[in-house]
Amino acid sequence: MKPIDPQNITDTQRSDAQLEQFLLFAISVAGKRAAMTSSKLDQFLAGHGELTPFEYLQAWDATLLSIAERVKLGQYKRIVRAFREVVQFKGKLRQITFDDLMGVFGIGPKTANFFLLHSREGYSCAVLDTHILRWMREVHGIATPKSTPSGKRYHDLAEVCQQLMAKSYPSRTMADADLEIWKMMSTTKNK
Repeated sequence: MKPIDPQNITDTQRSDAQLEQFLLFAISVAGKRAAMTSSKLDQFLAGHGELTPFEYLQAWDATLLSIAERVKLGQYKRIVRAFREVVQFKGKLRQITFDDLMGVFGIGPKTANFFLLHSREGYSCAVLDTHILRWMREVHGIATPKSTPSGKRYHDLAEVCQQLMAKSYPSRTMADADLEIWKMMSTTKNK
């Protein structure tokens, strides 16, 4: 299986195994650089052979923490616990809901929406990562925090963001707009 390509993240035709890999990426990438996380997740899954990513997690359950530490995946306890919890959705990722994902330890609205937006055709939402929040702040003058908020603040800003994205990218899907903003803002981060 190829590593996740953060530059071409949207794919509504992933196989079941690729959906599993993408969900693990969505869990792992929170708060980290996407390219580095993709590489580390690829190293983490390197020994899976013919097993799907979730089968690999089940087979190596007792050593997941040490594997995550060896490849320096970061946030070890949160990630390993989330990995262990998502295997319950094996074979069900095409039907998984936002609420299902939110019930997993370590998955918040940003991660749940990111997974669904970039894997489910017709899903529409704003994924409030640091790049989107910065775009709202710098391009549109909206007062946003520098890190992803939670609760009602997340919900309120997501609604505003969706409106801004629809106006700024009227002929694009939300997934395309999200990716374009991410590319633009991650490129200009250090300028």
